[in-house]
Amino acid sequence: NEGLHLLVDIGASTFDVSIFTLHSPEGEDCYTIWSAEVELLGCLKLHRQRISKANKIMNNNLLKIDESLNGMTPLPKIDDYFPETTHELREAVRELRENIDVPFFRKCKQRIYSVVLNAKNYILPLYPSWKKRLPVFICGGGSYSSEYRELIEDCNLEAFGMPRFRVIELPKPEGLD
Repeated sequence: NEGLHLLVDIGASTFDVSIFTLHSPEGEDCYTIWSAEVELLGCLKLHRQRISKANKIMNNNLLKIDESLNGMTPLPKIDDYFPETTHELREAVRELRENIDVPFFRKCKQRIYSVVLNAKNYILPLYPSWKKRLPVFICGGGSYSSEYRELIEDCNLEAFGMPRFRVIELPKPEGLD
């Protein structure tokens, strides 16, 4: 469809955001990119940060167990080496979410807002499509992650006088089975 669109490409390493118009002068499909940003916020980057933090959490747990053994105390049971209680697991997940996911996804949203607001405020301020729900295409390997998808759908554009995004599924190219 002709008009203004947003593309979010979530790769292994990068999170790419671009806003563009599709148009068909003389019947030929063309596009113009108005604003774009790329940052190292891809799904593999998030995964590696989670693994690193989870490793630190486990190492801290093991360090506590190691320090508790002083020659006078009994050897810890094998289960003591792993966080086994639901409370400990919930606490580890909460710590991962607060220290990794929240700031990581905040940066992703900032990239989206930056691209959209740059186009809206400085490049195409009078473009009529700003009053409609901006169509957004999500692609790349990370597009299958519900967390990335939710962050895009949850972008609060109303705060900037715009309706929410309208996610459009990209059709699977023919011949890819």
